[in-house]
Amino acid sequence: MKAISDKLLFSLTIAISLWVVFTSGYLLYADSEHPGRYLLAIAIMGAAWTIRHFVRRHAEPAPTSLAKRKLTQSIALAGVMLSLALVMRLGWIDGLGEFGVRARGIISGAIVVLIANAIPKQVSSARRLAMLRIAGWALVIGGLGNVLAWLLLPLAYANEAATLAIFFALTYAIVRILWLICKNRSIPPPTRSG
Repeated sequence: MKAISDKLLFSLTIAISLWVVFTSGYLLYADSEHPGRYLLAIAIMGAAWTIRHFVRRHAEPAPTSLAKRKLTQSIALAGVMLSLALVMRLGWIDGLGEFGVRARGIISGAIVVLIANAIPKQVSSARRLAMLRIAGWALVIGGLGNVLAWLLLPLAYANEAATLAIFFALTYAIVRILWLICKNRSIPPPTRSG
């Protein structure tokens, strides 16, 4: 079941993309010393919409709507992440003091959780699915640790604790996946008796 209709998702994605392009254009004008930052944001949005357009034109009828929806969701997520960076460049968060710093960290952790939650939902083989689940769960726990660090710890320690939460989650996922790969390689293939 879809949580949001395709038309609403498309409209939100257009709005987010326009925000990124126009804000990047403004910052390009205002901060002419670093044009690459803002041109890259504009290029990312343009390339994403171009890819979505060509996938729509060259895909089969059945997978088209699913592929289009996934690409639209990806464009929206990329736009949200770019928007956070642009809001920081505009200086809007600076006026919020400690709340702004904490909000930025919490949003970063929430994005990790959202992305990690989607990892194990990909269709793949049983062996690969086990690896995706390990990576997904580890990053969800790491992202939640990041959010909790920004919510609960003093500001002086929150960044280090949040970074450690993500680091330990990634380390755990890598070790578990390597162990799973080594374990599966050590099992000899079944022999045929005949």
